[in-house]
Amino acid sequence: MIVETLQERTEPLQTIDKQTGYVPERLTWSFRAMLYMANLGLRIQWIEDFDRTLFLRDARAAIAPMFDNDDDLIARILEGTDVRLEQDVVANLLNHPRVQNEIRVPTVSDIKSAIKGQSLALCPINVRVLQQREGWYGHFVVVDGYSSTEVRTQDPGLPPVANQWLDDERFAKAWAWPEPALASATLISR
Repeated sequence: MIVETLQERTEPLQTIDKQTGYVPERLTWSFRAMLYMANLGLRIQWIEDFDRTLFLRDARAAIAPMFDNDDDLIARILEGTDVRLEQDVVANLLNHPRVQNEIRVPTVSDIKSAIKGQSLALCPINVRVLQQREGWYGHFVVVDGYSSTEVRTQDPGLPPVANQWLDDERFAKAWAWPEPALASATLISR
């Protein structure tokens, strides 16, 4: 969806899945997607309050604050992850000329400003918040439009949901779940 919009070319779903590291029923980090898009010539602005250099040295220590030091949850996340591969990808992102790293908490205003400047935003969300259900189910959406009080998302699915307008507060709750400090945004432009 992002490559198609910004580079006016279509990638087969199998190529996208391979390049982003998507495996059904497993955690998908956004790192490989960022590197894939940067290598295609797109500009990436990665905004997240996440210590990338600590992640390179000690993945557990880097993600522990994000999950309230919940050892069981952290263990499940790391068991479902090829940590060494993800660390290698992050190392490449830190040195990539088309990737700008900002270690801070992003805001909805950051996303709207980027879209105004012809960027798209890739944002992780908790789908269950949007469904008004308990628990967590992680997913990514593309934010590609906004009004003064809403953002428009494109959800690749499954099932796909195009042009879903969410008021800023509802989007922020799903995006910055369970707390605002955990939001992250990947802003992508030509």
